[in-house]
Amino acid sequence: MDEATHIEFLRAQGFRVFETAGCYWHDRGVRQGIGPQWVHFLVAGPTHRPVDPSDSELAHLFAKSRAFGVKYVTSRTDQGRPSYRFRCSDPSYDLASLHQKARNQTRRGLERCTIEKIGSDLLGRAGMDLMRDSWARRRRGVTVSDLWWRRYCRAASRFEDAEAFAAFAEGQLAGFVTTVVIEDVCHIGFVYSLRSLLRAYPNNALIFTITRDMLARSDVHWVDLGLESLERMDSLEHFKLGMGFRKEPVRQHVVLNPLVRPIFNRATVVLARSFIRKWGRTEFWRRVDGILRFYQESHASNREA
Repeated sequence: MDEATHIEFLRAQGFRVFETAGCYWHDRGVRQGIGPQWVHFLVAGPTHRPVDPSDSELAHLFAKSRAFGVKYVTSRTDQGRPSYRFRCSDPSYDLASLHQKARNQTRRGLERCTIEKIGSDLLGRAGMDLMRDSWARRRRGVTVSDLWWRRYCRAASRFEDAEAFAAFAEGQLAGFVTTVVIEDVCHIGFVYSLRSLLRAYPNNALIFTITRDMLARSDVHWVDLGLESLERMDSLEHFKLGMGFRKEPVRQHVVLNPLVRPIFNRATVVLARSFIRKWGRTEFWRRVDGILRFYQESHASNREA
């Protein structure tokens, strides 16, 4: 899908989209049913494309959206913090591209699972059950609401570049992955699996099959498995690297609304993060802690530069 179609897809999911001179922004967390309306961040899209909004562009965006802050990938070396995205662009991607342990697990996954493209009806019915199972296993809070998930599935059914793939094992849905192809990049989105069937390695089988098949397409030049997470998740990063993805250096930048910026100096950010880590047990507050960490590190990096 092109930029205009991606904006239409975001709006179909219920996101507010704000277009500026250089890019477009959407308010991800709140519209997915996470967190209070008064604390929402905008994300620049698509994430594979660096953007460099001017101060006046951001001022207009904050005035129009009343967002708490924005996060985006910048091409400027004097902004943001050093970060990375997980990228695979190897046209000959195959089992030999994987690290040895991941290769062995993927082989078992391919033997034990059947990978199929699935429609939005099955995704809507069974997807939420798998997500709840994964959240319980990882001891995480709710990431999306039931209402938003149904809206996402309805939206995905209308756009051919938004797809879902499932791994079936022992007669059950063992895992699923959603993808969206934007311009020449395949973005891997939701990745969830059933705890009782992890021994079938559905995630390995799904990520491998999708990546291999996408890179074989003439209209897809690389696969994006996400930016560095707001939370430190070493095991997840180890999995991505094992599956043949590499860390591509980028710079992620967080800018707070000018109305709240005076409150968040170095001392108050440290205090806020300490409070959140002690009392903020929901998914929303963990994300806020990550945003503040990125903000803190962005400005520390800029001072050093």
